[in-house]
Amino acid sequence: MSYKLALIISAPFLMMVLLFLGDLVNVSVVKTELDALAVTVSYRIAYEGRVSSGTEHLVNEVGATLSYDEAITPKIGDTVVFTLNKEYTPFIMANNPLAVKVTRTAVVGYYDI
Repeated sequence: MSYKLALIISAPFLMMVLLFLGDLVNVSVVKTELDALAVTVSYRIAYEGRVSSGTEHLVNEVGATLSYDEAITPKIGDTVVFTLNKEYTPFIMANNPLAVKVTRTAVVGYYDI
């Protein structure tokens, strides 16, 4: 009989732990998705020599935002630093959406076949 009472009392705690684990897994999935997208964006910047509208459209299709220094026109051999941002609305980790951010670089004119 006591184990039933203990299960009833611990049920809210177990639910919170499961929701927290779900948040951790989802944040990890979003970061992995941004990492994979950053590799593609880096390749396209290196190949095209700039951030084209097609690259920005690709990032926007995923629901992320691309930010970089637009004032600099890169030349061959220059390094372009860009950031991909995506918001995640957690179950219980926070009340507000979390911003998951990945910062990467691309060398213009260098691409591996």
